[in-house]
Amino acid sequence: MARILYGVAGEGFGHSSRAHITGKMLIESGHEVLFAASNKSLEYLNRYFPGKVCKIHGLTFHYENSTVNLPKTFFSNFSQLPEMLQINNKTFNGAVKDFAPDVVITDFDPFTSHWACKNDVPCISIDHEHLMCKFEFDRPETGWFERLMSDTVTKIYLKDISEYIVLNFFNACPLADNARLSPPVMRDEVAKHTPSSEGDHVICYATTESCLDDFYRVFKKFPQQEFLLYGFGIEGVEGNCVFRQRNTENFLRDLASCKGVIASGGFSLISECLHFGKRMLVKPIQNQVEQMINAYHLDRMGAGAYVDKIDENVLGNYLEWLRETPSFGHKDMLRPNNDAYFSILAGVLADVTGGKARLPKYERSVELSGL
Repeated sequence: MARILYGVAGEGFGHSSRAHITGKMLIESGHEVLFAASNKSLEYLNRYFPGKVCKIHGLTFHYENSTVNLPKTFFSNFSQLPEMLQINNKTFNGAVKDFAPDVVITDFDPFTSHWACKNDVPCISIDHEHLMCKFEFDRPETGWFERLMSDTVTKIYLKDISEYIVLNFFNACPLADNARLSPPVMRDEVAKHTPSSEGDHVICYATTESCLDDFYRVFKKFPQQEFLLYGFGIEGVEGNCVFRQRNTENFLRDLASCKGVIASGGFSLISECLHFGKRMLVKPIQNQVEQMINAYHLDRMGAGAYVDKIDENVLGNYLEWLRETPSFGHKDMLRPNNDAYFSILAGVLADVTGGKARLPKYERSVELSGL
């Protein structure tokens, strides 16, 4: 059995939920796991793995009007550098050093990968972001600066990775021998819900509260359509708009039974919509190249509509489209498949640790084209 250090980025729910699923499987397979996490991931993982999570100071993003503010993001992280170094040095020179990991897994956390490089420990990257620089695929038109920043940052963000496992919902061609494509992985809470078409509601999920007025102005022009709005920090009913606080169980119940979802282009929610067979109206966060790519391919495969704005005409066309019979059989589509993901992880773990870290239940080969 192996000792595994698992670094988890603190921004976005996808990193922590994926680490939860993976960490649980590693522990059930007999391995010792120590998580290193920041921000939201630190809070989330502490609930499920008490005593197995240490704090690091991670990087953060700043949003204004549903847009990533790059200058503020840079200067905010730079201003926190002394505190970041103090906290991280204490963690890596204390808890991590004492743990003495045999292998490191990082879900887009740069600090654990740099520690692994410095200490000559093999490191596995598990995330969606490295699709940008490790795979070849069709790209939508984006600003040259945003694309340059996205590709460059992703390339240099992690250091000396032994193997990349890149989760994605569409097929792509690897550009490196150490990059493996995996379908999305689904958390247990999602898997226990059965998709249905019982509801007539459309979900609107927001990651920032600044777009509330714009959405509400458009939604009220369709009084016969009920909208369930999550992520705006309020609860109550305003005409045809039902505002709900974030709650995993309630949200998944509503998602499984809805007829459509309006959101930005986050990978985790897209994966869940594909699992439940729900078509999306996707307006990516500006300057988020990854979300633009997600929205483009969701649209290309007929599982969503990619838009730059949501107005009365766009929403009307989307609601009309939802009346048509959905199709989720595109040849390039990779819907969530936990067995396939764990089989890929089993092979990678065995390779980089010389067989010390194994997942016996999943040690078999999976052909992605057959998923």
